[in-house]
Amino acid sequence: MVCSGRHQSGFMGPFCAGHRDDAAKLYRLAIEKAEPGSVFHGVAEESVTVKDIATEVGKQLGIPVISISQEKVPEHFGWFQFGAMADNTASSAKTKEMLGWNPTGPTVLEDIEAIVDFTKSHSGQW
Repeated sequence: MVCSGRHQSGFMGPFCAGHRDDAAKLYRLAIEKAEPGSVFHGVAEESVTVKDIATEVGKQLGIPVISISQEKVPEHFGWFQFGAMADNTASSAKTKEMLGWNPTGPTVLEDIEAIVDFTKSHSGQW
């Protein structure tokens, strides 16, 4: 996705993130405690920059990280261009306060490192 088969890692705007295990805990809490129709954000990291993710991917795969001009985004990212360009930040303050949710899973950067390590150890190549 970020590398897009180009042997380089590109970046654009920030977004929020949360680990799948934390999301599962949040779903359980919402079912148990929330009023019907309530809306909550499952955000463990409120503003992860795509630059940080691209840098980690580049480091893990040994590929250069490049800044992408807005004109080059469709060419580089293809179908993912709108996700790469979006500023998708949110807060989970309400979620934590109302449901007692406390995310404890790994950060996006920690998860990228673990995924790459797992893939390398199981396939012998990237």
